[in-house]
Order: sequence, then structure tokens, then C-alpha cells
Amino acid sequence: MLLGGHIAAVNRGERRFTDLYRAGGVHRVGMLSGVPHRLVTTMDRVNREKQFRAYELLRELDMQTTATMSQVAYGHISGAEWDYVCSQHRKAFEDWMAFAATIDKPD
Repeated sequence: MLLGGHIAAVNRGERRFTDLYRAGGVHRVGMLSGVPHRLVTTMDRVNREKQFRAYELLRELDMQTTATMSQVAYGHISGAEWDYVCSQHRKAFEDWMAFAATIDKPD
């Protein structure tokens, strides 16, 4: 097995695993009869924190979307309450998009 962006193959019985070593962890792809069947990612602390932050932001966006849909379903689409719900939904969306722009894109 090699480090620093190299590939190492390991045979374990009938399964063949290919480990891709890159910054941030090990990406393991399993092959069973030549077909990929599993992907395991070992993340470092920074990546786990980013994953949790993404979860929090998407959860907030989901709650705000639900609140907005509820207002629409009950016909409350005007006035101060509607303006407040829309502003909270917009803020959740903008927070998510700002964070999503910082996520590393796969090569």
C-alpha cells in the first residue's frame, strides 16, 4: 500500500479492494466478481466537521421549506407572517449555498 495519491490493491478471499490514498482519508472500493459493491470513506476531523455543518444547514433549509409549504397550504401567503417566513427561507437557502461553494469538488 502506498500513500500520497497512489493506488494499492489488496486481495481478501474472493473480494478485491482498491484503496485510493488521498488527502483527507482512504477511499476503499470493493470489487466482487468485477462489480463495485461498496464504498467506504475514512474522513479526517475537518471533513467530519464539514459533513456535520452541511447536515445542519440542509436540515435548517428543510425546516424552512416545510414552514413555507405550510403557509402556502393554509393560504397564508400575504402579510407580515408571510414576509417573515420567506425571509427565513431565503436566509437558510443563502447560508447553504455559501457553504456549498466551499466544499471541495471531486477530481
